[in-house]
Amino acid sequence: MLSLLKRVRGLIRNKVWQKLFENFLSLSVLQGLTFIIEFITLPYLTNIFGSTIFGLISFALSFILFLQVVTEYGFNHSGTRDTSKNRNNPEKIQKIYSAINLVRVVLSIICLVLLVVIINVFEKFKQNSIIFLLLFGLIIQSILSPTWFFRGIEKMKYITIINFIGKVLLLILIFAFIKSNSDYTLYAFFIFIIAVFIGLSTQIFIIKKYKMKFHKSSFADIKFQFSNGFFMFLVYLSTNIINNLNPFILGLVEDYSTVGIFTVGYRVIQIFILIISLITTTVFPHIVQLINENKAGKDVNTFSFIKKTFLLIFIIGIISLLFLFFFADLIVKIVFGVKYVDSINVIRILSFAPLLIGISHTLALQILVPLEFDSVVAKIYGSSAIIDVVLCFIFIPIYGYIGLCFIILITRVLQLVLSFLWIMRHKAKLQFLT
Repeated sequence: MLSLLKRVRGLIRNKVWQKLFENFLSLSVLQGLTFIIEFITLPYLTNIFGSTIFGLISFALSFILFLQVVTEYGFNHSGTRDTSKNRNNPEKIQKIYSAINLVRVVLSIICLVLLVVIINVFEKFKQNSIIFLLLFGLIIQSILSPTWFFRGIEKMKYITIINFIGKVLLLILIFAFIKSNSDYTLYAFFIFIIAVFIGLSTQIFIIKKYKMKFHKSSFADIKFQFSNGFFMFLVYLSTNIINNLNPFILGLVEDYSTVGIFTVGYRVIQIFILIISLITTTVFPHIVQLINENKAGKDVNTFSFIKKTFLLIFIIGIISLLFLFFFADLIVKIVFGVKYVDSINVIRILSFAPLLIGISHTLALQILVPLEFDSVVAKIYGSSAIIDVVLCFIFIPIYGYIGLCFIILITRVLQLVLSFLWIMRHKAKLQFLT
């Protein structure tokens, strides 16, 4: 018992673990706040708007989040990795920051033009054009509030505070002003206002605290960031196809009410996926640092650290699976009401998703990406995404949202298996993990 207490005391005093715990706590607060706000607002909004209007908002949000992935261009990992490597070189970080932001601004302008064209060409978009344009504010937020930067320097507490204030303000606005299903445009407007508020507040903080500004970037720096983030962009694009494009495809084939039923169930699943992502997001920059120390000849065991985090992820995944599968009916009936009873099957089928995602993220995003095998991960996730889209257009018209649930599981299993097989066949290339 005394030896265990000494080990715990040693970990508490260890600066590395203190920093990890600080970032874990910051992300926990941020994700926990997201969980609480989702838990409070989702039942309220689904009951106020009904499945049709809620489905419309989900349809629009799915498309905007798909565009957001284009503007993020994989920098959430490649940018984090580069910043983590150069955390003691402010001049280098300034170059990274400026080049990435310039790329993202250009991509956002292209996406905005694309959105305007689509709105004017397709009637389904034109009817609710104001919703799509207001939700584009989320892309503005993601550019002005670069999560990759804070992850790279391992100072997540600052962005957590800003997001906390924004989310609380949104919560207040929703309950104060959203009273009927005709208020859905006002809801989108509130999202826009809060998104811009969070983005501008974060940007002002970065300028004052870290003296980071938009500087002119050389063509070489811009080209490097484009190429450096390309494969991770393909990974994020592939993941986004499953998370956001799938509901979008469902909305093209089915009515908005069906999208609403699926989204309610999938939102519940995503809350538990957030818990898994919390761990992988926290440890990623530290794994990069351990690998760099190993390459420099220091005696560190990165694989031992990864095994510990994997065990935690696996346990959480199993608990999530059991809870979601056996309490799905209780969750839906108590939180959302009997009119969303069809969402029970969505939750039960997808209850396996957090566990599958946790394992595949450990293999791909905690082993392959830190070792800079981005192209391998891109091929794995890209091929699985193509299969996902093909299956969607084949089976959604026949089996609807139930078919979509099974397609998501098939895609996640495929990602896991392909990542595992590649690692087993190329063990010699992973020498810097031990």
